[in-house]
Amino acid sequence: MVSPLSIKDQFYNQSDPARVSGAFSMTYARLISGYISLTKQLIIFYDDHQKIISMSIGKQSKTLTNKQVEIALSYLKDRRNGIRNCVIFLLSVKGGLRAKEISRLQWSMVLTSEGELGDVIALENSATKGKSGRILPINKVLKEYLILHREQEIQSGLSNFVIQTERSGFTSAQSIVNMFARWYRDLGFDGCSSHSGRRTFITQTARKISLVGGSLRDIQLMVGHSNLQTTQRYIEMDTTAQRRVVDLV
Repeated sequence: MVSPLSIKDQFYNQSDPARVSGAFSMTYARLISGYISLTKQLIIFYDDHQKIISMSIGKQSKTLTNKQVEIALSYLKDRRNGIRNCVIFLLSVKGGLRAKEISRLQWSMVLTSEGELGDVIALENSATKGKSGRILPINKVLKEYLILHREQEIQSGLSNFVIQTERSGFTSAQSIVNMFARWYRDLGFDGCSSHSGRRTFITQTARKISLVGGSLRDIQLMVGHSNLQTTQRYIEMDTTAQRRVVDLV
């Protein structure tokens, strides 16, 4: 970019000082105008870019209602691989596990030293996102289905992994994501994805944790978030609760 000073020097090489001064002023004004226009365009581009990012971050999978959870369980139970699929669904909605964690969950992480189903999931780092291994209590409904699932697996040939396919002793995170997408599409649950169960789990436990003397920090540890703010972003707002608490002030 040519500097205003070099332009001014070129003009002063001309013979008429008055013309030089006028021409320089006009050229300098055009440069300033162009710079302002470019700056405005950059600001508009940045704002639009930030809006796109904000929209992307703000677009979250919908949570499931208790009725939808019942409908989904009834739908899955009566179909091929029903018990296994119910376990996948419950690991998400009653355990808050990610698709990757569901696919990599092993029996050794849920069994006691005596080989019985325990009361917790000892999720190892190898099965999680990053190093978010953790100890997670097993929901009673999930435990019932895990027991049924293990009985079926023992009869058909037990794998190290809790979730396996008919062709393989394990499955992938993408396969889990695809399963949820197909189930929710068939059920007509618009806006739901493999993340809906996890969001539902975090939202419901966050609303009830104070009843048992806990806090959001406990939820954070259960779901493997490194930052409490991440956990807070998962929680679905409750306008009814907001209205009720305002009336208490």
